[in-house]
Amino acid sequence: MQTRRGFIQKVSMLFGALAVSGSTVFLTACAAVVNDLLTAFQSILNILSAAGILPGGALVSTALSNVIADVKIYENAPAADKASAGAKLSLVIQIAQAQLQTWFGGLGLTGVLAAVVESLVSVILGTLAGLLPTLPVPPTSAPEIAAAKALSRRVVYKPVATITITRSGLDKASGQFRKSFNAALTSNGYAKAF
Repeated sequence: MQTRRGFIQKVSMLFGALAVSGSTVFLTACAAVVNDLLTAFQSILNILSAAGILPGGALVSTALSNVIADVKIYENAPAADKASAGAKLSLVIQIAQAQLQTWFGGLGLTGVLAAVVESLVSVILGTLAGLLPTLPVPPTSAPEIAAAKALSRRVVYKPVATITITRSGLDKASGQFRKSFNAALTSNGYAKAF
């Protein structure tokens, strides 16, 4: 025979498990997008290391990690805070793009390896750019953005379609990003990253 207390405990555990699993699904979706970006960047670092180049890239990895942290903040922000959270996310994305441009520009690559790395970096930049159209324009700019704009050699990229910052939008973007990045790798003779 089940007591009222036992029933309440079981129901509470069930609702707690559902709440945790629901938030885990969303966090996994967010983490998948940024982990894709970080995995892709690590693939680029591995290609450069295999070619005997020590590429660095800690600032880019940090910038990409900041993007995912702010995506989570934006998604979970109450409606009254969406504009300020969105402006901050927009700025963080632009800083990540600038860090990636500056990093690539500092490598000084030439030849086939430069073309390969540039094509991979352009996929990352295009995906980051896809997040921007639904966000407010940030009120200020950062020194990193100004420095990247002053580079003599910048990676040219085409923004992907607008990415909606929802679980389904991020899932869809993750799938498209993986496909595009793997295509850029395999067309240049490298193994898929995903």
